[in-house]
Amino acid sequence: MITAIIFLLFALPFTNAQYGSNDASKTTSASSSTTASASSGTHKVEVGSGGITFNPDTLTVSPGEKVVFHFFPQNHSVVQASFDSPCQPMNTSGFSTGFVPTTTESETIFTLTINDTTPIWFYCGQFGHCQGGMVGVINPPSNGPETLDSFKKAASTAVGSTAPETVQGGLLGKSGGDASSSSSSVTTSSTAKPTNAGNSELNTYERSPLLAPSEYKAVHPAESAPTIRDGDLTLAESGACMEFTREYANAELSPDQTHHSYG
Repeated sequence: MITAIIFLLFALPFTNAQYGSNDASKTTSASSSTTASASSGTHKVEVGSGGITFNPDTLTVSPGEKVVFHFFPQNHSVVQASFDSPCQPMNTSGFSTGFVPTTTESETIFTLTINDTTPIWFYCGQFGHCQGGMVGVINPPSNGPETLDSFKKAASTAVGSTAPETVQGGLLGKSGGDASSSSSSVTTSSTAKPTNAGNSELNTYERSPLLAPSEYKAVHPAESAPTIRDGDLTLAESGACMEFTREYANAELSPDQTHHSYG
């Protein structure tokens, strides 16, 4: 009996040490989880990395987190729209990145801070890209008819698109560098600049490269990409849109080419 009591007294400290080890393990696990959650507060979207696409095109973002748009060739923009009017800017309070022409992944990024879980629909303002399916959504509705597929389908039949001149609703700047605030409606000198020459049906995109042949095929599958030979101007008609295009045969596109669209 005495031997048994002595054994229990010696065993007690070891038992307490084992419980302490379990508690420490739980604390470490919880701390690791919190760190992982904090590091996922920034969501990256690649603009045009796979052609006429956003990757990803659907995001679930919590209030206070950020969405960072990274731009790829050739010349894209991101514009907020309403679900009912794809390919058109939502209003003056919606965000717009302006055009970011580039031949490789650009150092220019656009950072958008999400304030609530209201759905945010967006599209690329480059000619034909919205109609070609380059649209996306942040925090889509969990149920109901407003889905990305429905938005994309409506965009495919939209007549024309509008690309705002100003950068607004977020921060445009270099990756890891300074950013310009949208509060002053900054217009970047390197962006495509839509203008209106007194005609509400006329949109002119200056310094905006034409669609590459592969991109044109995606938007107009039944047609060949129009080309220019010997510098002559070709007029190509497609559906409800008349496109003035200027492209030398087999030549690379450059940001200095001008693209006019009538829709």
